Amino acid sequence: MNKEESYAKIASLLVSIMPTKWEQVVFSLLVRKCIVNNNQAISKEFQCKCIKQNSKNIINIVEVSENNFSVEDIIFDIMGLLYNLYNDSSKESDWNFIMFKLYSNGQYEVKVFSNIDDRFDAKIINNTVDKFLITES
Repeated sequence: MNKEESYAKIASLLVSIMPTKWEQVVFSLLVRKCIVNNNQAISKEFQCKCIKQNSKNIINIVEVSENNFSVEDIIFDIMGLLYNLYNDSSKESDWNFIMFKLYSNGQYEVKVFSNIDDRFDAKIINNTVDKFLITES
């Protein structure tokens, strides 16, 4: 899996969890690569802009960090993403973060953790994105 394919997997995964009613979402995506042999971690941060236009999903991901991207197994943390998407602003959100794990074979899993420690695990495979844009800083 090359760099663009990895980005496409990220975008597809983001689209898969977005509610149908969203119009535009901008958030930060922190990518941490876990290197098991020496216990180091490489971080990569993205600014993500997700737009739904005419029933098409458009994902624009802008790199904002300088670390090299790896196509090995990667863990994605998106903090606070669901607060405004799944909950009314008048009440406190039950969801506080999502963890993604992308495997080099193209499969990935989603874990949604709530502030009451409920957990949702799912395998999500073969998602698609109508339009995918990459802008590197």
